[in-house]
Amino acid sequence: MTLAMPDSITVGNLPPGYTAYLGYGDGDWPTQAALRARFPQAQLVILTVTGATAAHGAKIAAGDDIEPGDLTPASGAAWLHGQIGQRPVAYASRDTMPSVLGELGQLGVERASVRLLTAHYGAGEHICGPATCKASFQADGTQWTDTYPGTGAPVDMSVLAGDFFAAPASVNAVWPAGVVLREGDTGGAVLVLQRALHDSGEYGARGLEPIDGAFGPVTLMATRDYQNDRHLTVDGIAGPQTRAALGI
Repeated sequence: MTLAMPDSITVGNLPPGYTAYLGYGDGDWPTQAALRARFPQAQLVILTVTGATAAHGAKIAAGDDIEPGDLTPASGAAWLHGQIGQRPVAYASRDTMPSVLGELGQLGVERASVRLLTAHYGAGEHICGPATCKASFQADGTQWTDTYPGTGAPVDMSVLAGDFFAAPASVNAVWPAGVVLREGDTGGAVLVLQRALHDSGEYGARGLEPIDGAFGPVTLMATRDYQNDRHLTVDGIAGPQTRAALGI
């Protein structure tokens, strides 16, 4: 099974009825708010073209736009590295994606930690890979045309693997009972905390908060903010009270 995902910088041109749409969170044509207003139940892929923001929220997959004039393979890979744990989306042309993968490898990012969305026109509807367009990698989705019929004007169209929006592997991490988390801790329990803070809306407001299993200064600040907002003891330590408030 595959999924179809249209996109356009003019939201009014997008055809209704799709389960997913692609848009932008910043740059010259931010469309995130308009997409959510028009398609409230759809999955969204929201790209940053500047690397200064990261989209967060229900049914949103954050990604970056790696192409001339936007992010480079190096800067795009650095942004993706900051979002590991959420399985961020790397958008790049078929020919540029190997460079992105090379940069990610230099940062120690495994292929399974990111979703690859390629742009490859002229080969029909397909997902880039060795068996389709002879790509040296297997993509998770491909934008294959920019002339798909829209509402009033043509739009871009991507085809996605059926598991494109599957939850990242980090959701299988556990926070064992009785374990208290504090700055300097690492591992699956910290991933659980970071994801819970993200779901609460506390983690993500500043733009580049990584879900990476490392309890650093940003996670400490988010924990303190959450505790303050819920009238808990503000110590930056995720203990029983904070855990109970988060519903974990």
